[in-house]
Amino acid sequence: MELRHQRGGWEQMMVKRIAILMASVCLVACGGGGGSKQAESNFHSVSVSANEGGTLTLAQTQVADGKPTSALLVMDSHYELVSLSGCGGKLSGDTFYTGVILANCVITANFKPKSYSLTIATALGGTGMRTSPTVVYNEVGRVILSVDTGYHIKSATSTCGGSLAGNIFTTDKVAD
Repeated sequence: MELRHQRGGWEQMMVKRIAILMASVCLVACGGGGGSKQAESNFHSVSVSANEGGTLTLAQTQVADGKPTSALLVMDSHYELVSLSGCGGKLSGDTFYTGVILANCVITANFKPKSYSLTIATALGGTGMRTSPTVVYNEVGRVILSVDTGYHIKSATSTCGGSLAGNIFTTDKVAD
């Protein structure tokens, strides 16, 4: 009888362990315990596009549905911003703040080289005419010199440097 009692206890213990194991497997397979399941967040890609002259650095490239993000704008020293748009955003200082993101979108920045005014000062006996009123950074400027009767070109100089060939003065490449 004692042997049978031990054997019955062992069988009961195994049945309980199997029952607990089966209940655990069912809970795991069902998502755990019957509580409410959280909704999964949708994410959208935000990307940037910029031509030569500056950069945009995103705070994040994957944004949760309905949330905004931002991008830092950095312009190269000799460029200026022409346009900046996308993702329902606006520029404030050097930060572009998007609207709420509801779909994949692109922020686009367009830059152009700065232009500089070319000023001419001539002495008595002639005039100078620019071939263009402005000179773009890292390009040359040209001035056509006209001499009054009885005068000749003695010299031509520029704060940008340059050289005279005939009656055309060409500046060095314009830099700050």
